[in-house]
Amino acid sequence: DVAIASATNAVAVGQNGSILLSTDSGDSWHISSSAADDLNAVVASGGFVVAVGDGGVISQNTNNGADGSWTVIASGTANNLNDVQFLTTSIVLAVGDAGTIIGSTDRGATWTPQTSTTGQNLEAIAYNGVNNTLVVGANGTVLLSLDQLSVTAPIPFPSGPWCCCWWEPAWWR
Repeated sequence: DVAIASATNAVAVGQNGSILLSTDSGDSWHISSSAADDLNAVVASGGFVVAVGDGGVISQNTNNGADGSWTVIASGTANNLNDVQFLTTSIVLAVGDAGTIIGSTDRGATWTPQTSTTGQNLEAIAYNGVNNTLVVGANGTVLLSLDQLSVTAPIPFPSGPWCCCWWEPAWWR
């Protein structure tokens, strides 16, 4: 996976915990750091870069990925984490295997388990920039939240079943 961290910096993550950095808008890349487990997703916002991966690993950088200084953060899960998304400049959501949903309200420095209504592996997060969050996963799993991750309460993902045959963008505003 790859994320644009600044006007010139991009960060890519992958197998064997590889973290690659480009400081010239992607023209060249070098190894920035590595983690013990595969990294599956990376996201950046406001100078903060968060990468997630197998075994619940989370790595965070607070300088657009530029200085190669990555901090391993406790996720509270040993399940593989498959995607990560900033919902605001401070709120981050990660999803993974066995219905794992974890959230952070401090740019990824600390993580809290969130309510999940499935045991299916969760693969991806989409957020519309207002309040609506979609999480999709194995066997047609689609979870929807109409409220942003709260500082004091778990993100409310109602149970399905969900079936999507067409896209109606009117509710997605």
